[in-house]
Amino acid sequence: MEDSSNNLFAALLDSTEVGFCAVDEDHLVQYVNRAWAEMLHAKPSDFIGHHYNIICAAFHEAPDIEEVFEPTFRMVTSDFVIAKSLSGRYCLLNSTPLRLYEVGQLRVISLTDVSGVLKNNEHVFLAQKQFDALNTSVIITNPRHPDHAITYVNRHFERMTGYRSGEAIGMNCRFLQGEDRDQPGRYKLRDALAEQKAAYVVLRNYRRDGTMFLNELSISPVFDPHGEVVQFIGIQREHDVESPVSELWTGNA
Repeated sequence: MEDSSNNLFAALLDSTEVGFCAVDEDHLVQYVNRAWAEMLHAKPSDFIGHHYNIICAAFHEAPDIEEVFEPTFRMVTSDFVIAKSLSGRYCLLNSTPLRLYEVGQLRVISLTDVSGVLKNNEHVFLAQKQFDALNTSVIITNPRHPDHAITYVNRHFERMTGYRSGEAIGMNCRFLQGEDRDQPGRYKLRDALAEQKAAYVVLRNYRRDGTMFLNELSISPVFDPHGEVVQFIGIQREHDVESPVSELWTGNA
């Protein structure tokens, strides 16, 4: 019965257009489905039983791919990265931890071909790579989402806040404020988003470990050719608590 269930599960995964791969605690690939192999122009047997580095080698951005896996089993949240395969496809990889009683800890990676989205907008992909190289935190949000969800954060955001991208994507930026919501800058930011205009605020934000820091945030709307706002880009910088601006912001001046 168990073998029958496993065969049915494998058949279901092979029928989807999303690629799936499972990596075990020894960093060995235990399973890939048909779509995964086809997107990377390979056979399942080219991956199964091999160290996950064989997956990294299929992409131009191997260091970024490795960050999806490492630390492979200490992570408790999902993470993602967009990378260009050697075959020229832009792929979204999403990595999620999974514990199975008889198997142990696995890392399940889904692979989605997003070339259709990026093929005429390669500058979007390149811009994200440039953002990741900045020593400044960058956030991109979607104003068409009911809660203005975060769609992208760069590497410096992760270093500054302690939150990995997978924890921030899909959240509203207010999650960085914790329960500390009564702030003048918050209301100014809310009005700017509603009026679709640029703004500069200083906010009390909280890192993943609970420590407070002052966040200098500048936001700017991004318009499409029809004049519709399609994104907001936020630039964040940690503010010096001892500076005179801090006194103005806290109302102590």
